[in-house]
This record gives sequence, C-alpha cells and structure tokens, in this order.
Amino acid sequence: MITKLPYTEQVKGNFNNGEIIENKPIGFPQEGGLGKYSNIFYWANAIGMEDSTIGLHPHRGFEIMSIVLEGNIKHYDTLLQKWIALKKGDIQLIKSGSGISHAEALEKGSRIFQIWFYPDLRKTLLHKPTYNDYNNDMLPNTDGITTIVGKDSPIKLESEGVEMFKIEFENKSFQIECDKDYCYSLYLIKGAIKIQQVDMQKDDFIIVESEKSLHIEVSDVGCLLYIKSPKIISYPTY
Repeated sequence: MITKLPYTEQVKGNFNNGEIIENKPIGFPQEGGLGKYSNIFYWANAIGMEDSTIGLHPHRGFEIMSIVLEGNIKHYDTLLQKWIALKKGDIQLIKSGSGISHAEALEKGSRIFQIWFYPDLRKTLLHKPTYNDYNNDMLPNTDGITTIVGKDSPIKLESEGVEMFKIEFENKSFQIECDKDYCYSLYLIKGAIKIQQVDMQKDDFIIVESEKSLHIEVSDVGCLLYIKSPKIISYPTY
C-alpha cells in the first residue's frame, strides 16, 4: 500500500515573516496533514529565503535530526553555548533528554530537513541532553547510497528500529527491498521518479506499507531520502 502526499497538500509554514519557509509532510497535530506515525513525530523541509535566525526555543525528550541539504547554517544550543557552522551534507543530532534549548540561523539559499523521532520518553526524559555533528564524509556510502542511520553509521538513535538512507541517482532504475513489519517514508529531494506506478515530483512524499519491494523508475537525475521505521513500537508514543 502506498499513500502519497504531494507537495501541494503538505502543511505550509514560515518564520520571521517569510524569511524562512517550510513545507511539512508530517506536521504537528493542530496543523493537519499526516500527523505522527510509527516513531516519526515531525518532518519539515525548511528553506532560507533570506539570512534569518530562528531564536532560542526548548525541547525535551525527543531526538531531533537536522540534515543540511543545501547551503550553510549555524546552530546554537544551551549545552555547548556557542554557534557552530554546518554545511551541505552535514547532520546534527540533538538528543534533548531532560531539556535543552537551541537556535538556528539559515543563510539565504540554504535548505534543511528537520525530523523528530519518538524514543521511549519514560527513559530519555531522565537523560542528560547531548548534541553531535556529523560530516558527510563520516557516513558510509556505496554506489550513491549514503547510510545516515543504520549499519556502520556513527549516528545512533534511541528511537526504536529506525534506519535512514539518502539515495543519489541518475537515469537508472533501482529497487528497495521491504520488510512487512516496517513502514517506509520517502521524500523526493529533487528529480522525478515513479514508484509502483505512482509518480513523484520534487518535494512529494509517500508512505509505503506491506510491499515486498519498491521498483523505482527514474526519469531525471535526483535525490531521495527514505526512513525505515517499525509499524509497532514497544513503548508508548503518547
């Protein structure tokens, strides 16, 4: 089963009077859209239309991953108490634990994913927060497939059973093998593809369940990010 959420139907938002714009395949409950599922709580694609800063704001319990897709950003948090520069390909992971506040500054033309994951809050709310940066060169890459979370990646989540991959492709079809106990969340960063006869254009999003494999027909050079996550979580997600 494939559920498609095209860009036009995703939640839209902005910061600082449109200096940063967002589309969200997975927004907050009050925003509409898909809402949380599995242990993915939130997924936003943010673009800097001007140099702009999202001011200091708090998080607790959740794991928050930011992936720099284009350009450069800076990050500040109350753990390290300094601004840190991140460039295209870099990944930032905050395990917010008992509480942390952070701020983000996006340069004009920059683009990031921010994805929130649901660990077992009964445990993580008791942990000290942590913050880590990962350079793209630290991540395993085979034939254009970068493992962000999974085997041999230095990025480890407490959220159960999550794997994450970025696939950069040219005009060549490929296949993703699926596990019936997992769902697959796919965001097309750029390009044009067809999955099981479902067309996807840039910024479209799909959720896949109960498929043995995904045959992906490619009609343009592009990039796809997908997350494999359990259908059933062993802890409450509230």
